[in-house]
Amino acid sequence: MNRAQKAAWLGLIGGFISIIMVGIIGYLLFIGFPKTDSNIIFKFFVIPLLLILFLVLIFFLIFSYRKKQSPNEPDVDERDKQISRNAAQVCLLSLCLLIYLSDMIILIVTGLDGWIPSCALPVIHFGVGFVAFTIYYVAMIILYGKDNKNTEGKLT
Repeated sequence: MNRAQKAAWLGLIGGFISIIMVGIIGYLLFIGFPKTDSNIIFKFFVIPLLLILFLVLIFFLIFSYRKKQSPNEPDVDERDKQISRNAAQVCLLSLCLLIYLSDMIILIVTGLDGWIPSCALPVIHFGVGFVAFTIYYVAMIILYGKDNKNTEGKLT
């Protein structure tokens, strides 16, 4: 497993965790917060705690990615660049589709005269971004698997 494959797996794990965290925060914003004292503590303690946990996990994933398997391992080669380029194209296409679908869902749910709270827009944008990056890493893993199958077929 080369460095780009390690980054893809770590990014996939981080992407799924990010989607879950944004989903929890979005759900909490969607249901609203009742005006009781216990929910004020929840609002100012649990949500920042979830965000801190998320940031610590992301930093852990970044630092574990920086380790090389061996000193002779190349950072990147032409095949890695091509796979990354193809995965980025898939990511861009999925990002365009996700933005379109999120706008259409908002339009369908709220109607022509409806409105959504402004605090929901950053959650939607971050959620779409995390889903697009997760699709990027999934595409990288699939392309590496496809490339390995083609290489094994040529060798035998």
